Formats: sequence, C-alpha cells, structure tokens
Amino acid sequence: MTDHGQFGAVLLLIRTPFQAWLIEKIIELNHLVHYDLIYYTHNDSEEDRHYFDILSKRARKSAYFYVKKKRFDILNHLFFLVRSLLFVMFSKYDAVYLSSIDSYSINSVASRKGKSRIFTFDDGTANYNLASSYHDCNKSFKERLYVIFLRVESLSSLKRKIVKHYTNHVNKPNIVEKERLIEIDFQGRSFIKSGIDEIVFLIGAPFSEVLSCEEIERLELALSKFNISYYVKHPREVELLNLNVPVLQKKGRIAEDAILKAAEGKAITLIGLTSSVMFNLEEVARQRRVLVPFSQKGENHLVEMARGSGCEIIFF
Repeated sequence: MTDHGQFGAVLLLIRTPFQAWLIEKIIELNHLVHYDLIYYTHNDSEEDRHYFDILSKRARKSAYFYVKKKRFDILNHLFFLVRSLLFVMFSKYDAVYLSSIDSYSINSVASRKGKSRIFTFDDGTANYNLASSYHDCNKSFKERLYVIFLRVESLSSLKRKIVKHYTNHVNKPNIVEKERLIEIDFQGRSFIKSGIDEIVFLIGAPFSEVLSCEEIERLELALSKFNISYYVKHPREVELLNLNVPVLQKKGRIAEDAILKAAEGKAITLIGLTSSVMFNLEEVARQRRVLVPFSQKGENHLVEMARGSGCEIIFF
C-alpha cells in the first residue's frame, strides 16, 4: 500500500445500488485506479444496471452476475461463487472492498484472497442495527454446513481482519469499533432544512415481503392523510401501494441521490418505514416520519434508533 490509502490492484465486491453509490465515494477518497469489479444481483433492476455501468467504465475488468433466485438457497450461493472464482482465479489483489459480510459467496471470495487487506463499508441499516445478521454470529445447523461446504470465514473472524470500515454514521455502533471507522461525507449535508416550500417523499419498500395484507391496508389508510409529493419506488417493490401519488423518476439512481436532485432547494420531509434512507438523509431532511405496524410496538432496536435520531414514530 502506498501513501494516502492508495493501492495497486483492488477487488470490489458489490451487491446493491446503495453499496455501488458508496463505493464511488471511496474510490474518489482513496484514489483507487486499478480495480476489478464484481456486481451481484438477484433483481437486475434499473438501479443495478445504472451503477454497474458507472463503475465498470473505470474498472480494469468487470462482471455483472445476475442469478434469478433459485428454489434451493444453496444454488444461489454456488452460482455466484463459481462464477466469482473463475473471475479472480489468476488475479492478486492488495485489497478487497466488500459490504455484505453475511453473503456466503462474497465472504468466501474475500477469504480465499488471504493476503489481501480487507476493507468494508455500510450496507444500510444492517451495519448499525445490532439485531441484524451482521452482529449475530450464532448460525443455524444449515448455515454451519454452508460455512464448511462453501469455505466461508466466520463473521467474528472476518470482522477482526477489517482494516477500516467506511460509514455515513460514525456516531452509531457498527461492525467494528469506532477507531476503525472512516466517515464518508456526501453532497447534501449542507442542504437547506428550513423554508416555506416543502416537498414530501414517500420512501417505498418491498411492503409485501415485510407486512401482511391487513397491515398494508392500514398503512395505505395512514398515508392517505399526508400530502405526499412523490412516491420513491424501492428496487424490489413489485406492487405499489394504492395511493394517488406520482412516482419519482429516479433514472437509475438510488433514493438518496434522486431525492436530493428532485428537492431543488425545497425543505425535505420523508415518510416511510424504518429504511436506511431515513438515517442517510438525517442531516438534510427537515422532518422524518417513520411508520411502524402495531405488531412491532414492543422492543425494536431499529425503531428506537430512528426515534433517537429525531424521527417521529407513527404506529398504524
């Protein structure tokens, strides 16, 4: 490694548009020039393609691995892993940058490059939600078999190897202690929070994956009481909520980037579930309203984090 964090050859392992958006900033911060890129996706969304195209233009070599989810979970990991190992077979890297530390295929690729230094970066709320799989090192019997069969390193062992972790939230708990955190600053932190003009964004989500049909109906009723300007569709959102709200044209960008561009100096209000967008735009949004189903009214670490960061919590 040379001065100012510069490397020779670097491997980037990316799984989501948000990760790709963050790695752009890390590339600029560390002046990464010689990098290879693997982009994994089960969705093949417009956002996936958009950020892969941006990153691949500067890569030495790149690969876009789209695997439609298989019925048997082990096949998903095998398809990604085999293709990845063929991609990196004859390559040596000074460093590997990854985010999804709980991904068996990504973990296995990084672990097989034993002489490479490991750098990680945020993957949304999983990093600072202490109840997420990123912090729970207890594996089921099936997961322990995956670890052996796919040659995956334990989370605790992998986390010990992390040289630095890049985050938007240096004051929140993360997968490593604060001394190993590096803050990523992004344009918009000086955004105007005050002003007469307001623009309200509904943050979409894969609602059918996390809510029951009854909860979705109650959510729609709750949201109908707000004057929402734009519906920000989630990449995995198959069916939109039944609301008469225009969909924000993101043009392949992640929600955070698209919102800042669409606001055009107006005061931002966000409304939605407990998504990473609520935390990532904490310093630029004037108001953040987080809707939580009554079934989660008990102890919920993520909801309490949202409340502590200044979000208004609304139960439905």
